[in-house]
Amino acid sequence: MLSSSLQIPVGCKKRGIFFKIPCVIPRSETEWVELLENDWAILTGNDKKNIVDKILAGYDNSKAREWKTFYSDGNAAVRIANVLANLQVNNNG
Repeated sequence: MLSSSLQIPVGCKKRGIFFKIPCVIPRSETEWVELLENDWAILTGNDKKNIVDKILAGYDNSKAREWKTFYSDGNAAVRIANVLANLQVNNNG
C-alpha cells in the first residue's frame, strides 16, 4: 500500500494494518510512529527511485511480521454496550 495521506483520506495507512498489508509512505515523517516501530510501514522520503524500489519490492511483503491489535480488538461496541447497560441497571436502583 502506498499512502502519503496528502491526496488520500487520512487513515489509509492505518487501514493497511487491518488487512496485514505493509505501507510505503513517501514522506520523511509520519504521525503514526507505531506503524514504523512495528515494521508495518516505511518512510521513503520524496526520492522517486527509493519510492519506486520499495513499491516494486512489495516492501518486503514476504517478511514475517508480528500481528498486533494496535487499535483495539474489534469488540469496543460490545464493551460500551455492556457498560451502558450496567449504568442503566445501577441507576434504576
